[in-house]
Amino acid sequence: MDSYQALANAIVELAVKDYKTALKYHFRHPDKQEYTWWSYRFNSRAKNKGWRIDYCMVSESVRPMLKEARILGDVVHSDHCPMLLEITE
Repeated sequence: MDSYQALANAIVELAVKDYKTALKYHFRHPDKQEYTWWSYRFNSRAKNKGWRIDYCMVSESVRPMLKEARILGDVVHSDHCPMLLEITE
């Protein structure tokens, strides 16, 4: 893990702790190595050498309604890919 990703992770951890939010994707898939951004250089996306710099966060009151979270890595529109949160009523 490079220093930028470590810094991004630390910032998110502080946000989760300080604002009582839940990082949905990490909550559902803590061990997956999927990314939301890849550099255009060095064929990074094809090599899956990216960073997880896009986050979906919800309040603790919404957390029980969270059904699924996915990174849509096969969707190619830019150097980022979308994320999906499915929330029940």
